[in-house]
Amino acid sequence: MKKLLSLLSVLTISGSAIPTTIAASPYQKEETIKISDINYQQRNNLENLKRNKRGFNDNRDEIEATGRYKDTLYASFRPTLFREITSHHNSNLWNYNRYKELVRNRIFNGVWMDEGIHQHAGCCSNNDDAVDLFIKGMWNNWDRIMNDWNNNGGQTHRMRIVMKVNRNNGNVDFISSNVRTDERNY
Repeated sequence: MKKLLSLLSVLTISGSAIPTTIAASPYQKEETIKISDINYQQRNNLENLKRNKRGFNDNRDEIEATGRYKDTLYASFRPTLFREITSHHNSNLWNYNRYKELVRNRIFNGVWMDEGIHQHAGCCSNNDDAVDLFIKGMWNNWDRIMNDWNNNGGQTHRMRIVMKVNRNNGNVDFISSNVRTDERNY
């Protein structure tokens, strides 16, 4: 009988542990919610970091541009902006001066001013000259640029164009155009 009572008491004690576990459940649930909030914040912050990593001019006129590298001018355009450039080019096929005016005012207005391009590239007396050279380089190499844009998925990715300053004649030589398909800094 003693053995039966001791067995019954063990069952009672272990049976009482179940409600205790159930009672602790809301605390565990609250902790899980806090952890998921932290994970959400970390993911959300990671998205912000990815966006910020794309370029130093990513939020200004939808263009990245630099002349930091000696003798080199480069610009990387968002797809919507490059489509706008294309429409300016197509509507002014025989009028380079009008095209230059539209592109300069809409796109390059102030973008390269902070970069001091004329100091680095050594080609231009001021930033306006650098912008004019770049726009002229785009105009002169339009077919090659559009070939890259159309054949490499440019409609959904940035278009990167690089020009090299020719010190002999003061113009720019087209180096490359390519569709930027990853997050590398150009």
